[in-house]
Formats: sequence, structure tokens, C-alpha cells
Amino acid sequence: MNLSGQNRKQLRDALLDAFPTKSSLEQMLSLELEKKLDTIALGNNLADIAFNLIQTSEAEGWIENLIFGACESNPKNAKLQAIAQEFNKIENRVNNSINQGIVNTAKEIFDCVNLSLRENQQVIIPFIQNQSKREEVMSKVEYLFHGQKERGNFGRWQAIFKQAIFETEENPQLQGAINQLLEILQQFHQSFYSYYRYKAENPEKYLTDKYDKHFVAYALNKEKSGFTDEEVVRIAEEYLEYLRDLVEKMGSITGRLEIML
Repeated sequence: MNLSGQNRKQLRDALLDAFPTKSSLEQMLSLELEKKLDTIALGNNLADIAFNLIQTSEAEGWIENLIFGACESNPKNAKLQAIAQEFNKIENRVNNSINQGIVNTAKEIFDCVNLSLRENQQVIIPFIQNQSKREEVMSKVEYLFHGQKERGNFGRWQAIFKQAIFETEENPQLQGAINQLLEILQQFHQSFYSYYRYKAENPEKYLTDKYDKHFVAYALNKEKSGFTDEEVVRIAEEYLEYLRDLVEKMGSITGRLEIML
């Protein structure tokens, strides 16, 4: 948590007010945080020492411990109580921003997965219902997949979730949900961008790679894949079911996040 310049000044003044001697500041730091002042902050006077102490605590990530440790040591000091309340406001604003970013990103991914499912169903189901449309559907599938490729913001989504894991390290339940989102995102990414070079003499490859959308286009191409209509129907149905499962998972986790946050 980084404080503004004004916040640092307020905290410095509060520390000087609550602990007017170096000895009292040393005792607070030792008793409340188990730290030695002389190894953390030096200075020509107490104001310099207090300022350097604040800078070090910010840089090392224990500014919150410093503020609330000082309050614990001198609970009646009005200036310390004021800066603690201000710190809580800052922390709440940051947390609310992080939380909203997680939920909004999850909703954005859910919308993308759901749209992908609907588009795939619209294009592929006509072949499942009528195998005589195989060539026509193959052309539509290839065109659809090309258009969908440009839609996913996978790099940005992944970066947001990885940062969120770092920011929520004290909330294991929330981190677990975010890790689930990352797993689903990886599956969705593989479905969008995994490319395979299939050969007609290796028709069983779809048993492991059937969730790659490009395999659906390959399977529909009878000359390249050699798959029968019945085999392609099974491949197409499994791919659509895979997308439905992703939509269901995304919807469930997004709902949980809205409740948690």
C-alpha cells in the first residue's frame, strides 16, 4: 500500500506526536513489530528518522503494521487514530477497485465464452441435424473460427487474474476461485489458439485433441481427415459440449465471486 505525500506527512507528524523521543519510538517498534529502529531508519533528528522509517515500511510492505502497531502502543493519540482511519479508507478504495476488476473481468470472459458457444451452435448444429450439409458447414466453421480468433483478450485477462492473486494473498478462498478462473481461461485459450497438423492416417488423434476448434474444421474436411459423417457428428457434439461446460463453470464461478466480493 502506497501513501500519498500528504499521508506520509500526517503519519510522520503523528509518530512524532505519539513518540516524542527516539527511545519511545524504538520501544514501540521493538514491542509491537519486533524490529530494531537503528537497523531500519537513521537520521540527523527524530523527524528524519520517522520519515525514513515510513519510507522503509512502504518499500518493504509493512506500512500497515507500522500504523496499527503505533496505534496499539498509543491508543489515545488522536493523530494516530486519524491516520489509521484514513489508511482504512485508502485500503478499502483499493480493495473495492481490485474486487470490481476481478468480477468485471470474469463477466467479460463469461460473455465471450457464451457468445462463442452460441455462434458455434448456430453454425455446427445444422450439420449434426443434416450430414448432407457437411461441405457448406465446413466453410462456415472455418470463417467463424477466423473471426473468433481476434476476439479474446487472453493476455489482459490473465494479467488481471495473476495480479489479483498477488493482491488477495490473505484470502485463500478468493485466491482459489481466481485460480479456477485461470484454469478455465487456459482451456478457453487452448480452444481458440491451439493448432495441429493432422494427417488422415492418424484419425484417432481427435480422442485427445477434440477440444481444439480447428480440429472440428479439419474433421469436416472429408478429403483431409477421412472421417465418416458419424465420426464428425461425434466430434462436433463433443466440442459443443466442451464449450457448454466452460460456460457453466464460468457462470458458476462468476456468481460466487459476486457473492464473495
